Amino acid sequence: MANQEYSVNALMADQLKFVDLATTDSITAAEVWEIIEPDLAVMLTEFYKKIQEEIETPALTHEQVKRLIPAQIEHWRKLFKFDFSTDYENSVRRVGIAHHRIDLKPQLYVAGYTLIQNYMLEKIYAHYADTPEKVFSLSLVLNKLISVDMGLALSVYQMELL
Repeated sequence: MANQEYSVNALMADQLKFVDLATTDSITAAEVWEIIEPDLAVMLTEFYKKIQEEIETPALTHEQVKRLIPAQIEHWRKLFKFDFSTDYENSVRRVGIAHHRIDLKPQLYVAGYTLIQNYMLEKIYAHYADTPEKVFSLSLVLNKLISVDMGLALSVYQMELL
């Protein structure tokens, strides 16, 4: 476990640097959060409904979905508020371990996250439809954050396989 903790921390630092996520991006990330956060619970409810309808998930009960939605929103709150603390690292670790435990295939995780990312982009586009430069800058930061989050969770998943 301590080895994994160090690995997540090191991976996160490397990934943040690689995607050029700058301290100044925190202002843009906070703005993205203000746009997407009000509708996340509804979006996640629809997302989990789609999963239950289209993918065989015997372990995903209504009660689990009710528990997952606030946890997922809190996880993203940390991400979009640039709270790259031990709490965020532990949250990433829980995501990766949980996906490994339920045998969620990485390609389905990426596809699911892409659906969520598209929803978030739709919210940004709708909010700033008349300002393409703003849409572009917010989208860049959104993509960087999702890349970091997804990459870390998949790395933990991979570490669980070893």
